[in-house]
Amino acid sequence: MRSPFVRVFFIAAAAFFVVQGVRYYPKLPPRPKAQFAMLRENYTAAIHHWNDHIEQNPSDNDAILELAECFDKLGDQQTAAMIYHAVEGYLTSSAMQFGHKHHRDRFMVLRSQGY
Repeated sequence: MRSPFVRVFFIAAAAFFVVQGVRYYPKLPPRPKAQFAMLRENYTAAIHHWNDHIEQNPSDNDAILELAECFDKLGDQQTAAMIYHAVEGYLTSSAMQFGHKHHRDRFMVLRSQGY
């Protein structure tokens, strides 16, 4: 059994880290906020943050692919397909990161469904 001092210390340490995280989160740039929202499966918030990031970095094709994935996860396949069409050249290029190959596969599925 732990002493009361140890319990109080752990509770205080946990509270400190929670407060620090809450204070730091608004200062984060949009990209990590969008990635965090996607991890929590909060795709509506992720779309907002990806849009903010793309406004600042319009040539970031990986962010555009993640935006399309958010719309696809929300069930808006038409918007996702339009976004995939906008970066179709990147989807078929060798410059695409290995971890984003599933976007190309999803684009092909949407295309075969008529989107």
